[in-house]
Amino acid sequence: MSSYYLYRDGQRYDRQLLELATQLTEGRGDGRISKKDAHKILESARDGKGITPTEHLTLLYIQNTFHLTQPAQEIFFQALVEARMNAEDLPRDSDERK
Repeated sequence: MSSYYLYRDGQRYDRQLLELATQLTEGRGDGRISKKDAHKILESARDGKGITPTEHLTLLYIQNTFHLTQPAQEIFFQALVEARMNAEDLPRDSDERK
């Protein structure tokens, strides 16, 4: 059984979200995360009481590492802003990559 987390460059990420993003892009279409895919990823991230700090960092990682369509970029941006506004324990500005 694999861990709930995946570590890359010393940072902890949500394995399920990364695997979903990979699944949605590999061997399908043009390899980018579409608006529909972005909604699927965000729905998975919101599976609990909201977006956790680890899920937040994972979504940032996906946004910065995977290829997203412009509508998907906008959806991710809005969701990350809303998550930051709704939770005090999420990383802020320069704290995001610590």
